[in-house]
Amino acid sequence: MNRLDKPFKVGDRVVVTQKHYPALPVGTTGTICRIPKARWHANEVTVAWDNGEISTLGCFVLDKAEAAVEK
Repeated sequence: MNRLDKPFKVGDRVVVTQKHYPALPVGTTGTICRIPKARWHANEVTVAWDNGEISTLGCFVLDKAEAAVEK
């Protein structure tokens, strides 16, 4: 079973909330396009970024884009 610390699903809009990946500055937004089923690290999602890139990264650096706007 795929366990996520945050309740993400495919199609959710997300934003990078922590500086962790040099190529993804805080505030970068995208859409979750895949949640890997079998990974050594079950807290990863694949995101299609608004700049056209796609990457897989840990949920701890992400937040839902709507939630980030409300803060």
